[in-house]
Amino acid sequence: MKVITKRPKELSDAEIAAWRRLRDANNAYRSPYFTYEFAQAVGEAVDDARILIGYDQGEPSAFLGVQGVIAGYARPIGGPLSDFHAPIYDHRRDFDFEAFMSGAGIGVYAYRFAPASVGCMAASTDQRLGSHTIDLSEGAEAYEAERRASKPNLFKALPRKTRKLERELGELRFVLDDRSQDAFEIMVQWKSEQYVRTGHFNAFELAWPRAVLENIWRSDTPELKGLLSTLYAGDRLIAAHFGMVGGAVWHYWFPVYEFSLSKYSAGHVMMMQMVEACEAMGVNEIQLGAGDTRHKLEFANMQIPILWGRASAPSMTSHAIKFAHGLESAFAKLPAASIADAPGRLFRKLDRMLEFRVN
Repeated sequence: MKVITKRPKELSDAEIAAWRRLRDANNAYRSPYFTYEFAQAVGEAVDDARILIGYDQGEPSAFLGVQGVIAGYARPIGGPLSDFHAPIYDHRRDFDFEAFMSGAGIGVYAYRFAPASVGCMAASTDQRLGSHTIDLSEGAEAYEAERRASKPNLFKALPRKTRKLERELGELRFVLDDRSQDAFEIMVQWKSEQYVRTGHFNAFELAWPRAVLENIWRSDTPELKGLLSTLYAGDRLIAAHFGMVGGAVWHYWFPVYEFSLSKYSAGHVMMMQMVEACEAMGVNEIQLGAGDTRHKLEFANMQIPILWGRASAPSMTSHAIKFAHGLESAFAKLPAASIADAPGRLFRKLDRMLEFRVN
């Protein structure tokens, strides 16, 4: 297999068409993250986004988006913004991922959320996790009935909380596709405040994550549409969500609400508004992503198995990574906890910092 590297905007019409055929042929790639349009949106925001393209017998047969490649160490395109990633190829054929990486000069591909059904990733997996999902294939009514039975405390209380919101703050108005720039700015502000409040790195301190969202917000194609959905009480914005829709999948991405109104559960109320809007959009799945946060556990009725690890090809980079993790494992056996975890803490912090770095 011959492997070439291009910027997203440099792909030919034939290559984009091949990408779409491979994606459409396999349900493992149904997430909007696997669309060419997502890669294009990232490529317009950062200079170091690249697409690795494998050619067999003169035809494009495999694709992988990467970003921030340093000395042969690659991360998925979109970096920490990406909740699904893996090479796109025909699963009916043999695919040597190690050879594909070597052909592109990649020694290590660090991934967090590869669908387990993408078989070439299994050998390099460190952890197996689940990505929470709302399955609406039986319709919103069936979903709500199942959730009321499974989570009665929450779902039986939601109508009461909705009435309380309207009674105390004003009539509720849900906007599925809010094109207001003011609403977008408030969403970014609230999300930044949430990151700071919860001790997470504030992605919006950097320019490129916001630029990616803005590019996706401008996208309105069958393959990818950016959606800013909002919930108002009277004229007051009380909750918002920025996500993206591709085909029958809505990816749940940046949910926020006015923190001072947390007692009203505005985020939960808005989630149900989103669920009820899906049928008209032709959406049968809301992908919430990995992480056992409370609202994901409450609303999800399905999990997509995902993999976390590092795929390696013979190189100086892969040998260096193996040495570093051997050092981490050796320290972990020491009796003093603060010393034992020191290399691990350092590596995790460094890795997180480099995730947001762009060349």
